[in-house]
Amino acid sequence: MNKPALITMLVLGSASVAMAKPALSLEAQASWTASYHSGTPVIRDHREPTFRPPVSTFNPNQSNVKLNTDSSEYIGPIYSLRTQYDYGWAALTDPTRIEKSREIIRVSGRHKALMLQNVKGSSHIKMVNVRFKDGRTQTIKLERNLNSWQPSLQLPLQKGAVDYIVVYGTTTVGSSYRVLGA
Repeated sequence: MNKPALITMLVLGSASVAMAKPALSLEAQASWTASYHSGTPVIRDHREPTFRPPVSTFNPNQSNVKLNTDSSEYIGPIYSLRTQYDYGWAALTDPTRIEKSREIIRVSGRHKALMLQNVKGSSHIKMVNVRFKDGRTQTIKLERNLNSWQPSLQLPLQKGAVDYIVVYGTTTVGSSYRVLGA
């Protein structure tokens, strides 16, 4: 077979293949709808917030900590729950800091639990010692950090009226935390 005949045959053969009708055709359609009905409506009561900030404002230039020879003592305002039937968390102290590795805070009253809440920076809390009015003590060992990754520590308490708490640990420069009660 000569070359021109071969080229002619290839050109004509490919032209007829290009003109052929495709054997397969595809079509697609889609639709999607969604609906949800639970049957009964969910009612949430948002009238009373679970956290009430303290009435006073915190001034970082004014210290509310008195330095003793071996500890620091919170001397700022102490807040209390409004009634014995109050629920949720209420701030008991203004933002404060631990100096000389422990801070004494006089938070009298009946509380089911306490919460240490980070306000700014970082604090390392080794343990909390709770002294009750009847002389009993409760020691809660923590070895935890209060910071933006772990902003609060909840401490369940034994039944009884609290006289004061001692928070052992350290607070970095410019940092503060507060105590809340429930």
